[in-house]
Amino acid sequence: LHGLGRGQLDVAQEHGLVCRTLPGDAVALCPPLIITPDQINEMFDMFEKALAFRIARMFGEPIEQIFHDEPR
Repeated sequence: LHGLGRGQLDVAQEHGLVCRTLPGDAVALCPPLIITPDQINEMFDMFEKALAFRIARMFGEPIEQIFHDEPR
């Protein structure tokens, strides 16, 4: 799964997240300095959906089975 970090960054940004890559295959989320618990949950929900979208794309699975929302 080499290169997952960069690809995940692109997909996460397509879904409205502000993030950046780190060395290796890591992605850092960049939330605002003032954030509510509900916004934190929303951020991780968005990241989870973007990750499912990316994995489906990598393995050629039908995205509709994993990810039911359209990118923002």
